[in-house]
Amino acid sequence: MLLTGYQTPAAIRRTGARRLETWLRNRRVRGAATLARAAAEAAERQHTAVVGEKAIAQLVHTMAKEVMSLNGKIAEVDMLIESRFRQHELAPVITSLPGIGPLPGAEFLAATHGDLAFFATSDRLAGFAGLAPAPRDSGRVSGNLHRPKRYHRGLRRVFYTSALISIRN
Repeated sequence: MLLTGYQTPAAIRRTGARRLETWLRNRRVRGAATLARAAAEAAERQHTAVVGEKAIAQLVHTMAKEVMSLNGKIAEVDMLIESRFRQHELAPVITSLPGIGPLPGAEFLAATHGDLAFFATSDRLAGFAGLAPAPRDSGRVSGNLHRPKRYHRGLRRVFYTSALISIRN
């Protein structure tokens, strides 16, 4: 948000920390005071003007607007995914698992094609996700296990994220 209004140190110095903080608060920026103070301090340390600074400032302004627009579109798509996930019959069961919310739950459903009957046992699901070690036995050697090379990376990420969140909470 800061880069949509002020791109150069000179502009930040002209505005000042107080007016910059007010400008950020009016645009509902979290931590506006801290951000304004840090930007003003950084602007005070830099007094060198670069050749083409105005053209680059315009480019930065345009790119910052585009990033904000993309963030809005991503939020809209996330809401669509969440609403579609909530319509699935297994959604309450999946979200009851610790650490799995609507978006990881939707990824879980996409990875399993929405049908857990495809996996006869939980071991098969763990193997498909790459969580179960794969045997590398040969001849008389048995019990030689290694990390599998072929597995569903999205599903593995869902389970690891779920585990980390459940440990934290």
